[in-house]
Amino acid sequence: MNVTILDAYNLMHRARSGFTRGQYPVIYNFFRGLRPIIQELQPDIVYFVLEGQPKKNQHLLENYKGSRAVDPDVDPKKYAALQEFHRQKREIIKLIREHFPFVTARHPDYEADDVMAELARNHADDVVTIVSGDSDMIQMLQESSSIHLYHPIKKEFLEAPAYDYVQWKALRGDPTDDIPGIPGVGDKTATKLILDETKRAQFFVKKAGTQEIWERNQELIRLTPFSEPDRALIEFKHAAADWDAVRTAFQAFGFGSMLKGSTWEKYVATFDCLRD
Repeated sequence: MNVTILDAYNLMHRARSGFTRGQYPVIYNFFRGLRPIIQELQPDIVYFVLEGQPKKNQHLLENYKGSRAVDPDVDPKKYAALQEFHRQKREIIKLIREHFPFVTARHPDYEADDVMAELARNHADDVVTIVSGDSDMIQMLQESSSIHLYHPIKKEFLEAPAYDYVQWKALRGDPTDDIPGIPGVGDKTATKLILDETKRAQFFVKKAGTQEIWERNQELIRLTPFSEPDRALIEFKHAAADWDAVRTAFQAFGFGSMLKGSTWEKYVATFDCLRD
């Protein structure tokens, strides 16, 4: 079976770029960009994975993803733009959950990348493609040769590096998630340290406390398998295709260009690859 796992929030954030006119540009960009992905991958099943609360990582690092919060008093313009994005994001999720032939998945206590990794492991006998621009997912390429990673912006499949990606990233940190790396360690230094165990050991001896940072960061970045109780708490929502409802929604949003005769027929036909 050919399985596609969509990083929902990553794709929706990607949709903030591109077409900007009208009241619903994020929704338009998202659904216009969705069809080529399905066309390229031809999946039998699609998971649309949403975010939960990253409780484990917030326990390990107090300011985990802390910089993503926007204070309306400090930056009212940015705050208003973020609220508008959230409004359109809710519309996208509603349409996918109710009217697209996907399986929506979410765990209340884990992020989307944790759930995507777990779903990929659950399909060990299938060909799995994760669609995400999140570099954390690169580690899954080193876990199984049947797992592939498709970058939706670059429009290409990524390859695994020759070194342990989690250990490398733990050295340099991850600014997008507010995970601080070891001071003075960038990409090049991290690569040198990962490829030379002796040099890395000497580095840790010279700089007290750095090994502890490295080990903590690995725990933050590594996508570890779920326990049985955690696996049981993944929420699934299976939906059947309702193209009349989708068409009605697109009309209400003013997406006339997507609804013209052959264009709309081609859009709907793209999803025929999915199993009932």
